[in-house]
Amino acid sequence: MLSSSYAFDYLGNIGGPNDGEAEVGFPEDVVVRSIGDHIHSVVSTIYPSFENHLNDPSYFQDKAILVPTNEESDATNDYILGLMKDEGKTYMSSNSLCEIELLDFFEESIYSSVVLNGFKATRISNHKLTPKIGVPIMLLRNIEQTKGLCNGTRLHILRIGRH
Repeated sequence: MLSSSYAFDYLGNIGGPNDGEAEVGFPEDVVVRSIGDHIHSVVSTIYPSFENHLNDPSYFQDKAILVPTNEESDATNDYILGLMKDEGKTYMSSNSLCEIELLDFFEESIYSSVVLNGFKATRISNHKLTPKIGVPIMLLRNIEQTKGLCNGTRLHILRIGRH
């Protein structure tokens, strides 16, 4: 339960009783009011005039939207990408099963490429990725730490290749 004031009805103590619920207060200036589409409300508050700042990497440096689930993250990313006029390029992963001799129909249907490509889980890349020029992205794996390419680094897409 969220409250938009500084008053806290419950102050938890480590090792103290807790029924799993607490009222948390937030200052008014950090509360985003939503009427209808909450994703639109958050994006337009955090990134006002988004379309006018796509070529300005500094516009994205001190801003971020944090969401509680992967589904909410996907929905927010899809909404922001939809605001951009560029079509982008779609890349697909290449998932397949190792061939084995005794694969029955049931096992084949459970482990089909359709099922494998449908997985959306932490630390597993989505099957379909559609980046667009100008989009800020965050690196999720340590590639080369000495060059600053490590988990959490923010990057900006300048061009998109064929593969």
